[in-house]
Amino acid sequence: MSGFLNNTSIDIACPGCGHKHHKTFAWLKANDHIACICGADIALDKSDFTGPIQQVEESLADLQRTMRNFGR
Repeated sequence: MSGFLNNTSIDIACPGCGHKHHKTFAWLKANDHIACICGADIALDKSDFTGPIQQVEESLADLQRTMRNFGR
């Protein structure tokens, strides 16, 4: 992935207690689970978000290339 969205963050709620964990996409890409304050271990299924993130990043890269070429 190109990393356009690495600093973008989302909230992931614990299915047990509802506590929201504020995590960046870079953090999510590098980790497999979240340890909640309630003791729950939240397994992250990266296939749920890596595909859509990659599609958005590729679209942003295409837009950036188009904008650079537009000015020529």
